[in-house]
Formats: sequence, structure tokens, C-alpha cells
Amino acid sequence: MNKILMAGCAGLIVTAFLIATLGGCTATPDSYPVARVNGEVVTLKEVESFPGFKNLVDELIRRRLIAQQAAKLHVEVDPARVTQELEKMKKQIGPGPSFQQWLVENNVTEEQVREQIAISVMFEELLKREVTITEDEVKANFEQNPKFFRQLYGRENELTTEESDKLSFEDMKDWLMDYFKRSRGYSQAQDMVDDLMKQAHIDYLFMSPDKRAALKKQQAEERKQEVSAGQSPVTIEEDGSKEGPSETAGEPETPANEAAASGEEPSASEEQTPEDTGDGGAV
Repeated sequence: MNKILMAGCAGLIVTAFLIATLGGCTATPDSYPVARVNGEVVTLKEVESFPGFKNLVDELIRRRLIAQQAAKLHVEVDPARVTQELEKMKKQIGPGPSFQQWLVENNVTEEQVREQIAISVMFEELLKREVTITEDEVKANFEQNPKFFRQLYGRENELTTEESDKLSFEDMKDWLMDYFKRSRGYSQAQDMVDDLMKQAHIDYLFMSPDKRAALKKQQAEERKQEVSAGQSPVTIEEDGSKEGPSETAGEPETPANEAAASGEEPSASEEQTPEDTGDGGAV
């Protein structure tokens, strides 16, 4: 998760600009000024044509959709969890003034970082709701390579090697259940984001009226084609289930599964967590 967070936080200052600019945009891109340089105006149209601009807007949209879906399903973020993830991030960046220096270099505040963490946690919880896994499945995975999981658990919980070696499945059961839910959930991340984008009514206000109309027409045609093909829009219900076409997917490959199958042990230099297995291009 920390890798995703740092990548997302690096663009937060641009995100803040976009919210301020687009939130109340009523003028056309040709006439809406975003800056003035020695008397010359930089318009929104010039910003729009800048490489990656729409990707940033789509990232904002994805974050908003995740927050809306979390509210709909009554998914709440525990502030203690946010603080815990923030502390992990600080350790990854480095001790002393390194984190503060990172904030300055990326032109973001700690509060903005916390907000990004909260969105990431919301997304993780939504993904975990999509996963059904039994205790027997988790135990079978654990028994393939118990040393691997003991060391992984021990490193996350700052245990000594001796303490980790004494752990039983029962000691780690809750952690293992959560671990595999996250691993499987992240394999479905892109599908969830795509579903949310398809369901949403999105109007790109920075575009010209002609482009907006053309895009709306395209979206309507795509929805019509899906219905004609018998692919009814997927709706995520409050219990976490989906209404719509169902698919049966096999168990995704995760670092833990690969290492367990090969008998490898987790290295101290490469922490293998489900957060590292997928970000869904989302957050």
C-alpha cells in the first residue's frame, strides 16, 4: 500500500489545483484562464492538451467514486488504521527529518497524505467485501510453507525470530484470513474500478461542449451495446455482492503463494504484502 500511497501523494498538489479549477468551471476551455504570464493568459484548453491531464482528472474521479461507494456501503475508516499506515510510510521514507523533507519536496501536507491513505483503506475494505474464503483454504495455504508466513507475520508485528518460530496457525488465523482476502481482493481491483466508472454519470466539464456531447453519446452507445449483448450493468450491493453477470475466477498468484510453492523465504529487503501485488491503477 505504501508504494501506491507515495505515488498518489506526489500528485496531490495537482489534484488540489484541478478541484479548484474544475469544481466551478462554467466557462469554455478556450476562455477560462488558469494563469497569467507577463500579461499573457494560459487557458484551460492549454492545460487540457498537456500530456497526462485527463489521466489526472480520471484519478480524481476514481477517488471520488471509491468514497461514494464506501459511503453507500457504510464502510468507515478507523483513524487508528490511517495513523498506523502513516507510520509505516514514515519508516519506509526514513528516520529523522526525511518525512518532512519528502512533504516539502512533493509540496503536500501531512493532512493530505492522511486523506490519500484513507481513500486507499476504503478501497481495500471494498475489495475485501468481494472475497469469500474459508478457514480451511487459508490453513491449507499456511501449511504449504508455515515458515514463510511466520516470518512475514513476525516482521509485520516486530517479533523476534524466536517468537515467530513459535507461532501456530491459531495464533495467526485472523491475520492470515485478512492477508488472503486482501491478496484476492487486489486481483479484482481493476474490475471494481471499471464497474464503478461504467455505472457513474461522468461529465468532463473541462471539455468543450462538442467534446462533452460526443463523449456522452459514446457512453450511451456503449451501455446500449452491453444491454443488447446481455451484459447488464453490474451493481455492487450493500452486502458486498454483485448483481449482474457472474464469473468464476481462479485463485490469483500472490508473492506468498509463489514463495510457498517454491519453498522460498521472504527476504528482509523485499517485503511481500498483498498491497504490493496490485493497485488496480486506482488510488
